[in-house]
Amino acid sequence: MASISQPLGLFETLRGVEVFQDFSDADLLAWVPHFTLRFCRKGEVVMNNQSPAAEVFILCSGRLTLHAMGQSGKKVVVRSIGESEIFGDTPLLEGHGACVSITADSKSVLVGMGQQQFTQLITQHPLLALRHMRKMASALSTMTQRVSGFMSLTAPVRVQQVLLEFAKSSGEGLCIKQLPKHSEIAVKAYTQREVVNKELNRLIRSGVIVKGDHEFFIPQPSLLEAFQAAH
Repeated sequence: MASISQPLGLFETLRGVEVFQDFSDADLLAWVPHFTLRFCRKGEVVMNNQSPAAEVFILCSGRLTLHAMGQSGKKVVVRSIGESEIFGDTPLLEGHGACVSITADSKSVLVGMGQQQFTQLITQHPLLALRHMRKMASALSTMTQRVSGFMSLTAPVRVQQVLLEFAKSSGEGLCIKQLPKHSEIAVKAYTQREVVNKELNRLIRSGVIVKGDHEFFIPQPSLLEAFQAAH
């Protein structure tokens, strides 16, 4: 991907991004000079508290994670950023730097533009602004509901609850056919990946979860309920 040439390569990259689906080729080409292309390695920090409030980004491909500093001084996973999401605009519009750190979970391709250009973009293309606002509202609603529901639960129980969300009924109790990455579970459980790893290993050692060749089984869901009651 590093061989993408501009401006044609940048145009083709933007053409495949959902937020630009209503743009004509002529409109999109007119905006190409205002964008810069950025490639991020897995684990690379895209933005943090020291980043200048100068750019708005759109994730073209890959996956990013937002972290915040918890009360313990450790990073807490807040949520994932998916393809076609716009980020960095809120701190820019408020006139201060990013309040969280954003890290690439995988090789990712971003496009960025300055604050002034972004303001012009959403002014001239209100449908883009509307889609962005709806995504922001949806993300905020999901986060609010999950946080309010998890407020009284300990981190291990939150991890257990998330595991149950991925489990499906089977002849052997419940089955998780494809366990998500620990970072993804941590996103949903509002905790650290280390907590997810520790709790999952504890559940396996205790026999509550049985690891198969490719699946994870919960043969007796009542045992998991007992573990939750113990916390």
